Amino acid sequence: MPPGCTMSSDDTNAVPPNADRSNVPTVPPGRGSDESGTSDLVDKRSVVVAALPLKKKARAALAALLGDGFLLRDIRDTVYHADVVLAPAVSPQTIGALKAAFPSARVIVVELEDWNFDITLGGPVTRARKAGADEYVTASSLERLSDYLHRRSATEQPGQAANDNELGTPDESTMSDLVIRELGAAVARRTTPVDRPRFSH
Repeated sequence: MPPGCTMSSDDTNAVPPNADRSNVPTVPPGRGSDESGTSDLVDKRSVVVAALPLKKKARAALAALLGDGFLLRDIRDTVYHADVVLAPAVSPQTIGALKAAFPSARVIVVELEDWNFDITLGGPVTRARKAGADEYVTASSLERLSDYLHRRSATEQPGQAANDNELGTPDESTMSDLVIRELGAAVARRTTPVDRPRFSH
């Protein structure tokens, strides 16, 4: 995906306002279903917001794989609450913007390649692995790094890493600009609902 790309989708249908169960508030702690009177309206599924440039076919496949326990939404939808936000490799500022927009959600940075769905969303970890690195470790202290090395030495040897050339992967600044643009529009729609725009690819 070259610089200047747009969020690609062939989904041209807006989600009906009454179909968005992720916007229904949960029952406050200490209130039973009889007292609240809204137990039938509370959606127990975990809401996952995809800030990834996925086409309709890929989103449908991911939703099916997640199953009934999850509600997958696109970042362009009007979503007031999320439990998880899936983001590509973006800048710290973009991560901060996602956290501010969805303060209750866990933001998970995803590096994903799936040729079946024409997805190439690499990042520093993917590039390191393709360059020949066998593992990629993040540690919050020397002690944790040491603990990891001790555990790793007691287990099986790491598998052979792929050594392909990575082509056509958008860089961090391009993906950050893309996510920030779509996030800004999504947040604006929370207060001023508008018809969902049509996207092409």
